[in-house]
Amino acid sequence: AGGGGGGGGSGNPVDDGSGGGSQSQRLLEERRRLAEQRIQGVLENGALVESLKIEQRCEVLEVGMARMLLPFAEFARCVDGKKGRLCYVEDVCEVEDVPYLRELMRRLKLVLTRKPGAETSTGIRPLLVDLQGIPRDASLSTTEIFPFGDDKNKNNRKDDDFTAVQNRLTNLVTQLKTLHKLGKTKGGFQDDKKDIDIPYSTLRSCANFDDELFTAQYLDWYTLVKKQRELSQSCHGFEELAETMRQAEIEMSIAMAPHASLANVKQRLENYEKDRMKRFEVLKEVLRDVCLREMDLAIVLKVPDKDLVLDLPRTNCLGLFGVKLLMEGETLPLG
Repeated sequence: AGGGGGGGGSGNPVDDGSGGGSQSQRLLEERRRLAEQRIQGVLENGALVESLKIEQRCEVLEVGMARMLLPFAEFARCVDGKKGRLCYVEDVCEVEDVPYLRELMRRLKLVLTRKPGAETSTGIRPLLVDLQGIPRDASLSTTEIFPFGDDKNKNNRKDDDFTAVQNRLTNLVTQLKTLHKLGKTKGGFQDDKKDIDIPYSTLRSCANFDDELFTAQYLDWYTLVKKQRELSQSCHGFEELAETMRQAEIEMSIAMAPHASLANVKQRLENYEKDRMKRFEVLKEVLRDVCLREMDLAIVLKVPDKDLVLDLPRTNCLGLFGVKLLMEGETLPLG
């Protein structure tokens, strides 16, 4: 009797004589073994392994750069929280530099946030990509302000031009120092009524910015990113290998997960599916009304596959059809 009680409380699948518990356990072990074999097979690809090592090194460099940029991100959020505005100050900045400095402040406040969003990021990669001269919004690339300059002649620009990247990096370092000077100068940041006081601790942290170290870390990061890009282009099926490894890791985690956790995941997936169908119904009604009202078209939508993400496309001030209307020479109904 004592032995039976101990077996019942172990938490493992119990074999009631039918062999169902043992068979289920064997299936899980087999799935785990096959997943391990798939992972090992992927790891035999030297290019992929090298790319993963490069990614780890890039992450280390990003952490170092993020620590140096964090005070400036807090600086920008402080000014934004007080509804402040960067102003021209003689002998500190030039009048023509003000729009670029304001744009830099806007981008700084969106990095190193606590939660990611449509524009915000918990890291600094958006800013690192900016230094490569890549527009954030292709539809607005002709009017977008590039805070680091060097991007007005887009037809002649080469994103992989190392010299151009160095020039943008030099501009960023200079602008960060200018922001620090403006923060210490009377009239550098104002709202409608008075000057804005930047906390002394924030200014002190900004003063500790090591421009040489930041420059060296970014150039190392950029070199590694280029090497990683070359590896992905030279290795045929690189993305497929990464996806195979991801799927195998998922299978291993499922095979090793307890029954209670799997039940919770199943319930969450069912809730997601219900929410997804409600979203589909809303999108269907909106699209049907817009097409019928604007184009006199009656459309019928079918339920999409379950692996298709239902989300509205990101838009800007031009709206969903604004770019197309501008290309056709139509007048946009603003307001």
